Amino acid sequence: MEGSDEALLRGIQAGDVQAFEALVRRHQERIFSVAYRMLGNAADAEEAASAAFLKVYRHAASYDPRWKVTTWLGRLVANCCVDHHRRRVRQARRPDPPPGHSDGLAASPEEDYAAGERRRLLEDAVLTLPAETRLILSLRYAQGLSLGEVARARGTGEEAVKGHLRRAKDALRRRLGRLGLEGRER
Repeated sequence: MEGSDEALLRGIQAGDVQAFEALVRRHQERIFSVAYRMLGNAADAEEAASAAFLKVYRHAASYDPRWKVTTWLGRLVANCCVDHHRRRVRQARRPDPPPGHSDGLAASPEEDYAAGERRRLLEDAVLTLPAETRLILSLRYAQGLSLGEVARARGTGEEAVKGHLRRAKDALRRRLGRLGLEGRER
């Protein structure tokens, strides 16, 4: 079954299981990616992503068509991640790399190792940020939402989102600077 996200959601609201399956197939990688960036490991991310899709199925009637479906999905997965994080006491461990994650920039084993080490340090630094800040970073940069979409997804204003992003970048720049890594402006 194909169609726009909105058409699929209308199908879900009408009880069409095939519409739900199509929506899941279309967005599962993106939803998993957001959850992974927030929670830091694949198992927790899979659990949160599954919970988000379950909410889509159970609460499709609450979808407000003024929002993009992707924004609504982002808000659902973000809330599931925050709930998951609150329920679990995080173990001190380095996150697993996302499946198939490779930046393809390294030209030699040494450069590949150095790139992996920089990525690991950045991931570790991101995990030290508050959960809400990690979520906003993920929605903005991993999911590619606009500032307005992030603000709507989090139920806040654009200025609050900008503040979170500015504080996150400053904190990451300081932390990486203490580790001897120069931050690049984006």
